[in-house]
Amino acid sequence: EQCYDPCIVSNPCGRNTKCSVIDHSPQCECIPGFRGNPLEYCYPIGPGCQNDLSCPGNLFCLNDGTCGCPGDFKRLSDFCIMTSINCTTTNPCPDNQRCVYTGRENGYCICPRGF
Repeated sequence: EQCYDPCIVSNPCGRNTKCSVIDHSPQCECIPGFRGNPLEYCYPIGPGCQNDLSCPGNLFCLNDGTCGCPGDFKRLSDFCIMTSINCTTTNPCPDNQRCVYTGRENGYCICPRGF
């Protein structure tokens, strides 16, 4: 059986990415200065934030290099919230979300980083 480099033969990575072989499988990652889905397309990061971790709370590093919230979310201070999902002390958030309380008993559900 002949060995081959999957990054050369059937490169699954998108534009502006780097393909590496790990355990005989291709692994894609955005090249430095770019972000996005490495299987599809990585776009340049603008001036300002470099990645989501450089933004406070659970804000995202947007295409223009500013920290903010994507389309379906509303910004509330340093948090991106789903405006349709509220939480209370008796009605907690769904799995993998946490409640940011804005009053004594009421708040908004947010997704922590990585979810």
